[in-house]
Amino acid sequence: MKPWIYKFPLHEELKPVLLKSIEYSDGKQVQHDPYSADDSISRTDYYSEKSLDEKGYLTLLHNNLNDFYATLHDHYCLRDSQLLNGWYQQYTVGDKHGWHCHGQTSVAFVYYLELPDPKECTELIEYDTMVKYQPDVVEGDIFVFPGMIPHRSPIINGDQRKTVISCNISFGYVDSPQLESRLKNYEQ
Repeated sequence: MKPWIYKFPLHEELKPVLLKSIEYSDGKQVQHDPYSADDSISRTDYYSEKSLDEKGYLTLLHNNLNDFYATLHDHYCLRDSQLLNGWYQQYTVGDKHGWHCHGQTSVAFVYYLELPDPKECTELIEYDTMVKYQPDVVEGDIFVFPGMIPHRSPIINGDQRKTVISCNISFGYVDSPQLESRLKNYEQ
């Protein structure tokens, strides 16, 4: 399963509203995650007890992701999927998020709401070669990847904030006719 990038067409329109919603949402600074001594995140609501529906920015984003979900379902030949959780993270100079993976999820995605320097996007490990790599993303992109791939946010060296919204998705039922059709195309 290869990672891929979705170009979110409503980014410019939704960015200021999403940032304002995040500004007024719960969040705290993380200096030391209990699972990684390598974390420093200026602000996140990852540890919030709020449900997905209580996170205004997440509701706004997901109400505008119909085309993304249709693309996701088509990409993986799915009839359905389920959003497991979602959170935002804001990084400023010196911040980073150490190597981790997202257990019990089919795919994770990172929406780059603010990404002043693409060199500060997510880093992943290619298991077969143990080589670090970064996707070719820009602000406004949604990067989709298998949740079990170790990844991290590298240290932020610039003076502008990086803001991401991350989510975990669990796959539901496979669309068997679509998958069979696609398999026939590959076999020819």
